[in-house]
Amino acid sequence: MISARGPAGEPWIAATYRHQLGDYLRPALRLGLLGRRCEEPRAVPSASRPPEAAVDIGDWQDWPWSLDDYLPSAAPAAGGRPHLVIWHFKLPDE
Repeated sequence: MISARGPAGEPWIAATYRHQLGDYLRPALRLGLLGRRCEEPRAVPSASRPPEAAVDIGDWQDWPWSLDDYLPSAAPAAGGRPHLVIWHFKLPDE
């Protein structure tokens, strides 16, 4: 879910969907694009103790990122899995 504003400025949550890496790769290959790189940056683990948790979940506009402060131990508990994938494709004639 993504927090956003509706046409009248009202709080609104848009649906989002989880996709596998192949969900991006297959259409790119069908279009003839060539994969140059794929990066999956990960958070760098800190040697220090996680900060104290916030007392509230933050503003709805900042969700889900505001949850990082609310539950700082959640990111390491996710097993260091990347939450961002950056693809670099190119056209065959480039």
